[in-house]
Amino acid sequence: MTIFKRVCCLFTLVTIFYGCATTMTPLTKASSYGDVAAINTLLKQGVNVNEASRGASPLHWAACYGQVEAVKALLEAGADINGRDRGKFFASPLHWAARYGQVEVVKVLITAGADVNARDHYCDGTPLVSAIAGATPGRIEIANILIAKGVDIEAIDCVGWKARNHAEHVSDKPFINILSSHGKSIARTGMDDPDFKPTENNINFRNAIPQINYSGTKKVKITVLDKRAYVVSGKTKPNYVGHIRPNPLLPTRDMTTTDKLPLSDVLTSCILSSLKKAGFEVNDLSTKPDRSLVFIINEWMSDGFYNIGFTYNLVLQVMDKNGVLLSLNAIDGLDELGSAKTMLLIQSKLLVPDAAKKRLGELFNNPEIKKALQ
Repeated sequence: MTIFKRVCCLFTLVTIFYGCATTMTPLTKASSYGDVAAINTLLKQGVNVNEASRGASPLHWAACYGQVEAVKALLEAGADINGRDRGKFFASPLHWAARYGQVEVVKVLITAGADVNARDHYCDGTPLVSAIAGATPGRIEIANILIAKGVDIEAIDCVGWKARNHAEHVSDKPFINILSSHGKSIARTGMDDPDFKPTENNINFRNAIPQINYSGTKKVKITVLDKRAYVVSGKTKPNYVGHIRPNPLLPTRDMTTTDKLPLSDVLTSCILSSLKKAGFEVNDLSTKPDRSLVFIINEWMSDGFYNIGFTYNLVLQVMDKNGVLLSLNAIDGLDELGSAKTMLLIQSKLLVPDAAKKRLGELFNNPEIKKALQ
């Protein structure tokens, strides 16, 4: 770590402390100074242990300043260990402790049950990402603690970055080395994927391959029919997958498949991949298939406005070699994927394919569908 980074970190802490001290409530002041006697007195007087100062709880401020005993006292009094602040990072006390390099506080919070995989409400960052952002001398020890306690080093935030992406962005080699030494190699996803186009109005469903939780050896044929009313009528093109309004002042924009192929073609490819992985024979069917699948898309809509949603109405039919219907499964609904944060378009591109993959898996893993295919 450079001297410049250390000075910047110290300056940030000092600025926050002295700049906010005059606006802190008595309990927050006591927590920030580590005055346990004052904390206990105030709590006995009925002061709310979670009262906020400038959007953050006393536990947040105690964590920020490394006041271990104050943290313990607040936790014993029932402080919300995983509560989010409302004015700075929209993060938990563990995020704050990790950001400001407070190693001992990190240990106390985790021992008390803090969620090491908690996401901040600013950009879905984990405490591991906060440790990188803080650039403090304690960040390496904190990283090792978090990893030992099961933090997900492959968690993706709202811009599609993993912890390693953040570490590489600031050239933090020690942090990069830690992440590289744990787990499997980090897949290139989200904004780290060369095929990911963060500014283009499209969604990549090519990897929305459902996990089929059973195996089979039958010869299978799949037909995907796009019966969405607006596609059938010609109002929209077959590659249309929804709409988005990235800014309230701008008109709604259409979202399409990434490669401009019809949605039916993209989903055919996904389903074929799933069937192959499950052991079914789907290529070069020189003889009549044992089973014919008909996948009907009545609705498939990504909706990004103030919130992100995925609307679906899907039907899966399984027929024998004579065309007799053996099983049918239909699902429809609206998945609310979260409120808009800072990057609505990018979040839609990241969240909707995962929701689609989940629903396709639900369709194929239905017990009656399984029975008909095996």
